[in-house]
Amino acid sequence: LRLRESPERERDVVEGAHDAEPARHYVERIARTKAAIGWQRMLQRNLPPRPVLGADTEVVLDDAIFGKPKDAADAVRMLTLLAGRTHHVLTAVAISWEESTAAEISTSAVTFRAITRDEIERYVATGEPMDKAGAYAIQGRGAALVTGARGSVTNVIGGWSGRLSNSREAVSLEDAAGDRVDSVDYADEGDWAVRRHG
Repeated sequence: LRLRESPERERDVVEGAHDAEPARHYVERIARTKAAIGWQRMLQRNLPPRPVLGADTEVVLDDAIFGKPKDAADAVRMLTLLAGRTHHVLTAVAISWEESTAAEISTSAVTFRAITRDEIERYVATGEPMDKAGAYAIQGRGAALVTGARGSVTNVIGGWSGRLSNSREAVSLEDAAGDRVDSVDYADEGDWAVRRHG
């Protein structure tokens, strides 16, 4: 089940932060919305009920959310701002099952090297940045821009490094040890602060 993103069709989820909306709230809201709409679409199509996953990844620098660039000039603008600095990548994952939706956010820090305007323009000309939050792909040519990262590379790519679990009775998030996780916060020292359920 895929949500519509084609430019010639109406979008199922319109992504955009509300005025002064914190980045963590925004990525969670979008992931929850995608999961909830996916659940509705599944029921509308009379498909067998299955848990529905929704996710959103955004790049954040100085509290500004860098989504996908609108055009090449926007990609150049983003990369110019990220050059030589450390930013955060937030990925929210939500899972809907029946009337419940659980969500979790993973945060990583990525440092870019200094990048010349010519390098930025050549990278943008490859087309790779155009559908990526923050206008780069760490799993592609964009890796050459990065000098270091703390946290999960899977998160930076737009995936989730924990485990999502579900049943007819409950929807929850679990860490690799199988313990239920209520939230995960990234600490400046590079450690993960995990709040467990119970």
